[in-house]
Amino acid sequence: AKPDAVVFHNGDFIFPETIKILQASGIRCALYHADNPLPPHYASRPETLPVARLMDRYFVWSEKLVQSLKKQGVANACFMPFAWDEAVFPYDTPPDAIWQGVLFIGGWDEEREAFLNAIAEQVPLKIYGPSYWGERTQANSRSRQCWMGSDLRGAEAAKLIRESAV
Repeated sequence: AKPDAVVFHNGDFIFPETIKILQASGIRCALYHADNPLPPHYASRPETLPVARLMDRYFVWSEKLVQSLKKQGVANACFMPFAWDEAVFPYDTPPDAIWQGVLFIGGWDEEREAFLNAIAEQVPLKIYGPSYWGERTQANSRSRQCWMGSDLRGAEAAKLIRESAV
């Protein structure tokens, strides 16, 4: 197809050799990493920093991460905050009554489960995410008890976000 540029999301399993081949063909490469790419974070893989150093632009959501990446030799690290998309999360006025709890929408991992277990000890919590919240959480986990049995997307997610205190 010979595109002018390729943009990767997170870049899991993208290897330096792939980026070199694309760039040798005149294709610019950019990557947006929506997690923390630095070790020892779970989203960091052995190829993460070598790939980051090769990218024409390497975007992350945190200005603090940009500084850390530059110290690790990722010269083209750039800040790009998360954004809101009207088509995905349509705006509506907030309701009169707000549910006084914490709403979490996202995937499971051990660190999140432990963090959300602690939150559930203090305040009401609702978790929406993939089925593995019910499969991977510990049987007696507060997180498993708070998982609502499904993920949440689009207008339905926007509605519950508006109706939740946090």
